[in-house]
Amino acid sequence: PRRMAIPGELLAVFLLGLVLVLLAVLTVLLLLSLAGIALVLVVAVAHQDTSFRLLEYMA
Repeated sequence: PRRMAIPGELLAVFLLGLVLVLLAVLTVLLLLSLAGIALVLVVAVAHQDTSFRLLEYMA
């Protein structure tokens, strides 16, 4: 029974590690996508702001 328990424990640890790695990867991807969206929004707002200022300056 002892020899059968070791591979089971290894498998459990391996699966747990795999799940943790997948969660970490998903979290990183989510954070990157959120950061990208935030960056795009900031750039768009800044661009809009500068274009408005240019229009005011021209007018």
